[in-house]
Amino acid sequence: KKRQRYGIGVIFLGSGSLRACYAVLKENGILAMVGDLLFGKEGIPVDFLGRKILYPRGIARFSLATGAPALPSFFILTSKKPRRYLLEIGEALPGSTEEELTQRFAKRVETMVKRVPDQWFDFKRFWEPPSCQN
Repeated sequence: KKRQRYGIGVIFLGSGSLRACYAVLKENGILAMVGDLLFGKEGIPVDFLGRKILYPRGIARFSLATGAPALPSFFILTSKKPRRYLLEIGEALPGSTEEELTQRFAKRVETMVKRVPDQWFDFKRFWEPPSCQN
């Protein structure tokens, strides 16, 4: 609701959400996704913080299917009072397969987690099965 209040369109997971995401890209819009949280059990194995885990394939899949660049982006808290954020938008991820793009994205997230570890939180225990399969 907070995002919508500021004019940001939100696509909720569920029936029709894939179609809505493709429509945004077809209209040359910006599609922002949470790329480090796997919804479901089918992901791509990546090396992350010294271990193998499953990462979502959505960013890579949309990029390869539409030709839209995958730009890893992060909001960094720079001030608590007043609350201020810096938006960092990285260079487009290179790669020609879902596996390559997903691993490169995971590496960018890993770099950011090491840089500002107190600003990253994962909402589940992804070190444990089924998230950590070879």
